[in-house]
Amino acid sequence: MALNHSYNRYLEEIAEETAEQLEETMQLIEEALMPDGRPLFTEKVSDEARLRDYILRRGNPMAQLDYIRSLVSKAATAMAEVGVNPAATHTFDAAYNYVVIESAELERKLLDYPDILMEWAQMQMAPPMMDPMMMQPPPPMLG
Repeated sequence: MALNHSYNRYLEEIAEETAEQLEETMQLIEEALMPDGRPLFTEKVSDEARLRDYILRRGNPMAQLDYIRSLVSKAATAMAEVGVNPAATHTFDAAYNYVVIESAELERKLLDYPDILMEWAQMQMAPPMMDPMMMQPPPPMLG
């Protein structure tokens, strides 16, 4: 770096170098998370199979959160295996973003599979599963 640069230019160069290093790191993370351009630990599956899995968590925030957590766990393990410190990355943010994008994609695809959409609708109308302990009669009143 030349000494005749202004302080502002010096800071701009540092920012540019940092951005380049960050981009390289993100590419390493992406390669760890998406080998062969597919999400980590996934196999190429049919749209129908993906949709059948998706409708189990569609409209269920806790199921979506569990799915995100499972992706984070798998990603952290894979990154650690290739020498990337998972704590230095934003795996939850990446998994969350992936799930949002995947959900939007699958919502569009549901229109091409009315039978799967109907299955989801029927699941929504089914009575909730009751805990067997909740179905027992109340204890007798004493007294």
